Amino acid sequence: NTIVYFNFPMGTGATESSFFYLPFVSILALLKLITGSSYVLIGLHNGLKVSLGFLSVYWIVNELLFAEKNTRMKEYTGIIGGLFYILNPAMTENYVHALPIHDQVFLNPLLFFLLLKFLISSDFRYAAGALLFTFIFSHNFSFGGAPPFFAFFPFAIIFLLIYVRIIRRKTIPWKKIILACILFLGLQAYQLVPELSNLFAGNS
Repeated sequence: NTIVYFNFPMGTGATESSFFYLPFVSILALLKLITGSSYVLIGLHNGLKVSLGFLSVYWIVNELLFAEKNTRMKEYTGIIGGLFYILNPAMTENYVHALPIHDQVFLNPLLFFLLLKFLISSDFRYAAGALLFTFIFSHNFSFGGAPPFFAFFPFAIIFLLIYVRIIRRKTIPWKKIILACILFLGLQAYQLVPELSNLFAGNS
């Protein structure tokens, strides 16, 4: 039931663009051709949320406990952290709705982990991976996804910068960060530009 561009039949007939769904819906359409089952797609999507949510928190905990020499303790702590994240009521409420906009369930910790590894190692491959996920799940970085985006990422980025500079004593790769920001805006331009143009349209 997702369409790229439509007109509201009421009032002045304002246009509403949903270009932010293009990458996600295109991948769904491709997978539908392969699997032939909407049921399988729903299962894959929800399974992706839960599994990547768990793994991302597990990886984050292991990375934050970098000074812990007891490998087994790090493993157990990461597993407990991942289970707590995906099973606590704040997360399970999102599973009930299972809306695409709720992909933050796994996107937030996954992008947090990739940005953490990028800042620690200065390896741009982690930033490229994060950019790829932001493009595929662009609907979480659209106007509709703005509230949860600004509720999480500004604080997460501030925490990461403080953690990497003060706790890990690493140099912040500012040039690579600026490049990543420019690439992010470039990747999202296909859906941000139409939204901004609609904002200034006469019937908006």
